[in-house]
Amino acid sequence: MADPKRKWLAARIRALKNAGLEDVLIRDHEQVATRFIEDHGGRLIRRHMRDIDRLYGFIKGHALLNFYTHEKTDDNRIIATKEDIDAGFDLYKDLALPSAALDRARDWL
Repeated sequence: MADPKRKWLAARIRALKNAGLEDVLIRDHEQVATRFIEDHGGRLIRRHMRDIDRLYGFIKGHALLNFYTHEKTDDNRIIATKEDIDAGFDLYKDLALPSAALDRARDWL
């Protein structure tokens, strides 16, 4: 028998596909960028420029998985919420910290 969480996710993805959404609108993109810079001590390196795109992807992904509860615009987009932004930062931190530690280890070697 299939895992219930997997079934739920598959059903959510089908519903998302059928919703016909075009994109996720992040109205507070400047606030996201400012928070990202502050989280890195005000100093960004080249890798961080790629990472901010990943962060926006996490925010949009969270919003899409929860699209039922989001405000929809006239042009078939949904608006990301503060919860989406916070979840995106949480995911980014969980994934970015190990690679940062690996980068430091490489520098040390």
